[in-house]
Amino acid sequence: MEEMLLQIAMAVIGSLGFAIFFNTRGKKLALIAVGSALSTLVYLLVMYRTQDRVVSTLAGALVSAAIAEIMARMMKTPVIILLVPIVIPLVPGGDLYYSMRYFIMGNAEEFSTSFQFMLKEAAAIAGGMILVSFIVQLILKSKRYFKEIRHDEI
Repeated sequence: MEEMLLQIAMAVIGSLGFAIFFNTRGKKLALIAVGSALSTLVYLLVMYRTQDRVVSTLAGALVSAAIAEIMARMMKTPVIILLVPIVIPLVPGGDLYYSMRYFIMGNAEEFSTSFQFMLKEAAAIAGGMILVSFIVQLILKSKRYFKEIRHDEI
């Protein structure tokens, strides 16, 4: 339990550091902290249940994107301002490091395995963000469409 809290705290610090570096200020920092904590918590819980980092990364990315979409609309700010810092803890930096290390050492088999796994995690992040964005756009366009139909009937 302590390890999980430490990982969540480090994820929040990393996200906030990234957000501050790109001049994010005010209430957005609090939203980024909450979003980062929740997405990391989901990642860790799914990881505990499945022992699959790709599935866990996908779950964390779905939560990150959903939080960013909802909060961006509430704050009337672009989604990307919140999404990028929130998703930072999910980025497979360690896997990229080891992939490059194996590449430099000339260990082609380990490089290939590690690089493919890193690509799967990156695809899970991208897929989660795209799926949530698609669903949100579908909902918004459907609402607009039905509003126009009701307006035309009147």
